[in-house]
Amino acid sequence: MKTREQFPLRTLLRQHEGLRLAALAFLLELALESLHRHSFLGGALLLAENPTAFVFGGAVILLTLSLSLFFRRKAFVRQLIAVLWLAMGIIDCITLFFRTTPLAAIDFLLLDSVWTALPTYLTPWQTVLVVIAIVGAVATLVWAGIHCPKGTRDWRKGLAILLMGGLFLASVTLGGLYTGKLSGEFPNLPDAYRDYGFTYCFSVSCVSLGIDEPEDYSEETMEEILAAIHADSAEPDPLNKPNVIFVQLESVMDVGRIRDLVPSEDPTPTLNALRESCSAGLLTVPSIGAGTANTEFEVITGMSCEYFGAGEYPYKTVLQDTACESLCYNLRELGYACHAVHNHYGSFYDRNQVFSNLGFDTFTSVEYMQNVEQTPRGWATDACLTDAVLAALDSTRRRDFVYTITVQGHGKYDAVDGELGPLPVTVKSGIEDADAAYTMGYYMSLIQGTDRFVSDLLTALEDRAEPTVVVLFGDHLPKLDLEENDLNRGTLLQSEYVIWSNFSLPKQDRDLEAYQLSARVLELLGMENGVITKLHQNYSQSSRYQEALELLEYDLLYGEREAYLGHLPAPTDLQMGITPPRIHYAMESAEGLLVLGEGFTHWSTVMLDGDERETRWVNAHVLLLPEVHPEDACELAIRQAGKDRLLLSESGAYVYQPGETSGTVLPDIPLLPED
Repeated sequence: MKTREQFPLRTLLRQHEGLRLAALAFLLELALESLHRHSFLGGALLLAENPTAFVFGGAVILLTLSLSLFFRRKAFVRQLIAVLWLAMGIIDCITLFFRTTPLAAIDFLLLDSVWTALPTYLTPWQTVLVVIAIVGAVATLVWAGIHCPKGTRDWRKGLAILLMGGLFLASVTLGGLYTGKLSGEFPNLPDAYRDYGFTYCFSVSCVSLGIDEPEDYSEETMEEILAAIHADSAEPDPLNKPNVIFVQLESVMDVGRIRDLVPSEDPTPTLNALRESCSAGLLTVPSIGAGTANTEFEVITGMSCEYFGAGEYPYKTVLQDTACESLCYNLRELGYACHAVHNHYGSFYDRNQVFSNLGFDTFTSVEYMQNVEQTPRGWATDACLTDAVLAALDSTRRRDFVYTITVQGHGKYDAVDGELGPLPVTVKSGIEDADAAYTMGYYMSLIQGTDRFVSDLLTALEDRAEPTVVVLFGDHLPKLDLEENDLNRGTLLQSEYVIWSNFSLPKQDRDLEAYQLSARVLELLGMENGVITKLHQNYSQSSRYQEALELLEYDLLYGEREAYLGHLPAPTDLQMGITPPRIHYAMESAEGLLVLGEGFTHWSTVMLDGDERETRWVNAHVLLLPEVHPEDACELAIRQAGKDRLLLSESGAYVYQPGETSGTVLPDIPLLPED
């Protein structure tokens, strides 16, 4: 009987385990690059356009797969590693549907912030399907692990393949960097992933964090740079100190920049009118469609994110435990109090920790705000910010710096035509597809609300006795699948800014980098506090400008801190909320225990003897513990936490004696619930 002839390739793969692993690595790299490009041919396109990057990706995967040779259940470990690679590719693929920035290693440090935002992007059914898929994958792997046959460990073969794979990877890396087919710098992360592939860029993001020490970093070099940037310094005019308010506008752009788009009405009439009468320009930001915290970092500190690791968020790395020169520290030298205001959760991007290292005195997050309404996708509208900003200004007798972060313009925007009901702003022409036009209309309706907030804020500030300057700028362009050729002005990495004041300030238009904005504002006000500020103001025309900026960033955050001249910034004792929740007294009612005080919001929870109790918000002065009637003395406190349940602050303890109220004069507080 004639035996079935085996294909030579199959025979070869069965006989040589290293070739089997190499073939699997090739297929995985092909799949990962196709997932990243949302195309079945994506992997083949990278192979054709940049074979060095493709080979690097395959070599990295091969190196990880070779670890399976050191286990008795080799097949199972190999499958597990392959599934993990595919899982990262799928996560990257899904991530790119919601933002422009691809998956980087730093994103896994952001998981605590991601969970609170997931309901905005996934429907309940989608969430259930994701959970089922994860549980199914884990169950399958467990089953495979249990039933996978055991073999023998082949240490010699494993070490040989691992060593050869490592040498091959090193040679590909060095050759790629030398020829320019690979790069260690990613000025634009989406472009880098497209040019060098997902596997290469993600791998770089795993090992690239912080700022590498520049080759010429030394005490002599720093002295030379400091002498140059301090050469033209002048003392600021202490009498010319207005309130300074920065308003970071989530995903806001002038839709007039989108070629051929004609809306039913201008969604941002206030901002567009201001650009005509105030200092304005394009603002180059670090990312598209996401990365709010990095634009925020650049504006507050004057530092460029370009010198950090690929896709790195300094908020999640160095600023976790390092105080950094910032607008706050610079303005504090002139007597300013410094406040942050944001109508989203205080723990998002770890702002409740990071803002202490940036020098803020107070941080009013959404957990400390009243009258918060929501968009159809669940983000807070911006109308509540006006009262919060004014409260910050009124909280001190000094001049104030207030950094305000809006959130109403946040995605996701994708919607089926009519899904969210009638929209106040629609597309008249320029987009033919009904769903795409409705999506654009939803986006424009969101930023119309932000523009209305800007109008209300400026109206409130117009007649204040204190001189005030307001800097309005977009943190990044929205995730609307825009291409460069869709814009008639600027690039995808450029938002807009405008500088308004309630006193005479000359109009001087100039396009800026985000890290230059704060120095430019201080320059217009005759101020130059801070070494980074002086660099931007006095040294930006030098051929060594970027070199000096990198050296200063490294020195201030990682080096010997020569530039501080011995005056290191210290973290502040950050207070959450302008009016932190506080208990004045408590009393019994038929419905339960009434807790009365000030600063209560929907996020306030009463702790009774250390235990969290069901709490009903009545108004800013009254909380109700339903069906609670303490018989003995107990200790009450107010816990303030967001959706992630992370504790932001807790009030001082109040001892409640049943049948008694405080012996002090009771403040004028409403006692009855409001309908």
